[in-house]
Amino acid sequence: MGDTAKALGLGSTFEFDGVKYRLGAMDGEVMAVFEQWLEGRAREALKRSQRKTPPDEYQELQSALNADIAAGVYSFGSRVCAKALANTPGQKQMIFLLLKRGKQDDPETLIDHALVDRIYEKAFSEVMALIEADNSDPNSPAPAAPGNTSLTAPSAPSSPASPTA
Repeated sequence: MGDTAKALGLGSTFEFDGVKYRLGAMDGEVMAVFEQWLEGRAREALKRSQRKTPPDEYQELQSALNADIAAGVYSFGSRVCAKALANTPGQKQMIFLLLKRGKQDDPETLIDHALVDRIYEKAFSEVMALIEADNSDPNSPAPAAPGNTSLTAPSAPSSPASPTA
């Protein structure tokens, strides 16, 4: 993808079933909508449990969910977000959002979940490779060496201070 297209928020294009589609940029708006989707899924799960949960316990769970949302547990880049993007519903939702965000050449192009389901089944690897390429940061640091998951330099071992004479 060219720098101009990226600056305009346009992602890569791909052809699927004879139709050309454009992915949008994974910008703040897409991230915010994905966060709202995650929060909505959490609320729906809680709501499904309401009939089987005593009222006082349900209220506690609802308060805990609201606190998690306020604390950013469902924020883009969080552990919960990463888990969602590693599973089928999250991947499909992200593809859907990026297709909706992409400025399609034909405004009549229908972007719906049925289309995303077909793309996911037939062209998942191709589309995910485009998404990764469109959103990779060429200035990001290299990954840590295998076995080294620390992002900080190891600290010196702690030992009692030696007296100086």
